[in-house]
Amino acid sequence: MHAWWTGQWGTQGAAAESAASRAKYVCVRSSVLRTSAEVPQYPFRYSLEYLAGTRVGSTSPKPSHLIANSCRVYGRRCNNATLAASPRPPAPPPMRGLLVAACCQVAAGWKPVFVDTHCHLVHRRFPPAEAAAAIARASEKRVGFVVVNGLEAASNREVLEFCKAHPNALPACGIYPLDACANAMSKLSFEDFTPPAPWDVSAELKWLRERARAGDIVALGEVGLDRHYTQDEACLQEQEQVLREVFDIAVESDLPVILHTRKAESRVLEMLQEQQVQRAIFHCYMGKKKLAQRIAEAGYYISIPSAIARPHDTFVTMARSVPLERILTETDAPYMGPVKGERNEPATIPSAVQTIADVRGEAIEDVARQIHQNFCDVFGIRTAPESNQDLPWMAAKQVA
Repeated sequence: MHAWWTGQWGTQGAAAESAASRAKYVCVRSSVLRTSAEVPQYPFRYSLEYLAGTRVGSTSPKPSHLIANSCRVYGRRCNNATLAASPRPPAPPPMRGLLVAACCQVAAGWKPVFVDTHCHLVHRRFPPAEAAAAIARASEKRVGFVVVNGLEAASNREVLEFCKAHPNALPACGIYPLDACANAMSKLSFEDFTPPAPWDVSAELKWLRERARAGDIVALGEVGLDRHYTQDEACLQEQEQVLREVFDIAVESDLPVILHTRKAESRVLEMLQEQQVQRAIFHCYMGKKKLAQRIAEAGYYISIPSAIARPHDTFVTMARSVPLERILTETDAPYMGPVKGERNEPATIPSAVQTIADVRGEAIEDVARQIHQNFCDVFGIRTAPESNQDLPWMAAKQVA
């Protein structure tokens, strides 16, 4: 049983100690319960165990406060509560909630907190040990959240398992456009690539709906349309049919979608608006500048990969022309890295943020702060106290 730590906490637990004597590291354990007993406007119950005075690696954490501080979980606002201290919060009922332990560093003053909204750490170029090491390196670079995306049945399940082992890795599951039309593609021949094998797409859509309803994922992705590899009408129709069903799940479960839109950016925008999807990320957007501005005006986000640091002209243009309030960062690891041809990983995100800041003529701290806030907004996560002091960052450190 595993759950994603999402929420805002106060500093009441630390207030009892002076700033000078307060431990620099604290551990946080949170639980998210989804119960039918909650009133409709509060479908999630949120609690957080603040373990004050605990350094990373300590075997004897000292519990202090359980706090739910007007937080938002998956886009829904929870009720305020201050709960009694407890060494271990009660586990959620089977299949109804999530439980995670994560470590945070509390620093005096604000420091950049980076986010990777789209990567593929469950990939043949990342054997399990190397994927775990990549998460650790990302934490060392202050990459606080890494959204790991699935593409089809096998990778979706691998993503869930991987994220259970890594507290700052958040799971997104989806159906990649070419996998969405695999059955239609099986009737065609291709010279430049091998299409995916036919499979039961309908069963996977049902599974995605179940995972979304259970609160097991933070987003639906990677999903979308692809008109680069195929322009066959039957394939495109299958892609659109699957994407419409995914959008239905997103609306029903109030989840964001992470979009692949290669040579289909305008059509995807139309579909989002037709189905009134509220939150969407155009991953690795390489479309036209005017369309990017329309996407931003519609309230959606443009995600820029760390390939911008090469530099990459298209992404530089996006960084310069799209409002900062609509920009996110990603790696698309193992692809789209700062050095062309080398395996990319989440630890390269700071180079992307630095390049965006340079292009815009702004301080990296300001750019990082806004992108972090954008991430929180699109995923419905509140992570920072009202004060900019003591802004935490997630570390890939499992708590027993």
